[in-house]
Parts: sequence; structure tokens; C-alpha cells
Amino acid sequence: MSAGTDMFEGEDDALAGEYVLGTLPPAERVAFEARLPREPALARAVADWQERLAPLAEAVDPVEPPADLLARIEARLEGRAAGSVATAAGAAGERGGDVVSLDEVRRLRRSLAGWRLAAGGLGVLAAALVAVAILAPGTFAPLPPDEPAAERYVAVVDRGGELPALIVQVDVASGLVRVRAPAAEAPPEQALELWLVADGDAPRSLGLVEDASDIRIEPAVARSAPGATLAVSVEPPGGSPTGAPTGPVVYTGVLIPQ
Repeated sequence: MSAGTDMFEGEDDALAGEYVLGTLPPAERVAFEARLPREPALARAVADWQERLAPLAEAVDPVEPPADLLARIEARLEGRAAGSVATAAGAAGERGGDVVSLDEVRRLRRSLAGWRLAAGGLGVLAAALVAVAILAPGTFAPLPPDEPAAERYVAVVDRGGELPALIVQVDVASGLVRVRAPAAEAPPEQALELWLVADGDAPRSLGLVEDASDIRIEPAVARSAPGATLAVSVEPPGGSPTGAPTGPVVYTGVLIPQ
């Protein structure tokens, strides 16, 4: 996040995120766009959201909707708009056809919005990232500027597309790992431990989630970060007694270029 956006927090920053995702209602989107030429801070917030979400969107497999989906939805919506439900019901009775109910129109609108998000490579993941940024605004803060320029990687660690449990950033050159845990929940009387799992290597502990913030790892470990998997296991209080995961893995994510 740039210094300009650091000063631009709150509701407008959340609106900028929703604008980038395309989830603002049409009237709000028009009003938001009208503000952009007049408010440089708002325009910077939009640019920062675009930059912030781009690498994470690449981790989502594009979803291609059926070729005729949009035409079918629009045809049904046009049919609904042509007259009242009562008029449509009378016509359907004469034809023996189906009536498109108001509830179905609403469902179709939601389906269309969902397909558009999925086709854009954002879907649930990106919507969840906006929620994380609102609930934990420091999550997407950049690594310190005095750190040497280097390869950096980021992972959203979650459980099947739910609200991210962890956001993890790794700077390969410095070995700095930044961990934020906006939604990680440990079972009672147990702890959550974060592991780095690279191809061909045994899992390496990065520490307990509740203790994690900014930590340093050995350069050799940091160099194995690209493409590695991050996993969170349930362990006894204080962490694994064996140096390897002993309990079930509840969250996972893959490190991708930032």
C-alpha cells in the first residue's frame, strides 16, 4: 500500500476495494466514478487495490460460464420486466408455460453477478480479501522500506475458500516473514502452528499462529518459499513436541509472487 493510501482509510477505502471488484450496486458505482476525477486520494486508493489484488487473482483458476448463460438470464429478465406477475401468470396459463417469479429474477441477478466475478478471476477469494482489509487494515501493509529489494511472495491461507485465516508475506532476500491472522481460530486448549512445506523437504515450523507477527527465517528456508505450501496444524499448547506436524491440518495456502 502506498503512503497516500495509508492516509486514506475507512469507508472510502472499502468502497474503492468494492469498486475494483465490481461489486458496487450500479447507482453507487456511478456516484463513485463521478468522484474519481475530483479526488486524487480516492483514485490512488483504486490504483492500490488493483495492484494489491492482481497477484492474488492469478492464483484463482478462471471459470468459464456456459456460452448461453447471459442470453438466457437476460431473456428471463426482459420477460419479467415486460409486465406484472399477474399479467405473466395469465399469459402463462393460456400457454401452459412457466411463470418467472420475482424471487427467481432476484436469484438470476445474483447468479449473473457471481459468474461475472468468477470469470474475472476474483470470486470468493477477492471478496474475502476486501473483508480482511476492512477488519484488519494492517494486513496488506508493505514490508519495511529499509529492507533490500528482493523477490517477495504472498499466500492466502484458508480452508476451502472461506474468509482467509492468515495472510503471509515472505521476503526472500531478508528472510522476513510477515504473518497476519484475521480469522484463525484455535480449538480450546490447543494451538495453531504454521509450517512451510517445500517440494522434497520436510515441513519447517514458522512458529505458533498466535505468536506470529514479523519473524525471521534462515536464508536457505526463505529461498524455498517460491511455490511452497503453507499449512496450519492443530497442536498441543506450546506447539508440536516433535518438530513436525502432529495434529490435523486445518488451513493451507500457496506462496505466489507478489
